[in-house]
Amino acid sequence: MTRSCCPSRHPSHRAAGRLWAGPPSQAAAEVRTKYIIVDMYAKAVQGMPAEESVKAAHAELMKIYG
Repeated sequence: MTRSCCPSRHPSHRAAGRLWAGPPSQAAAEVRTKYIIVDMYAKAVQGMPAEESVKAAHAELMKIYG
């Protein structure tokens, strides 16, 4: 097994897929662990009107961020 096929053990390489402005926070971690954004897309794909899906996600985000 070559080194190039293995995931990097360096923390900055593991976080490369998470690109957003601002420092990490407890609120951001909560949004990720509750899959709020993922659920927003899933609801829309499953037939919920997009506007309703966005409103539901916004309500959840407001509970976290205030």
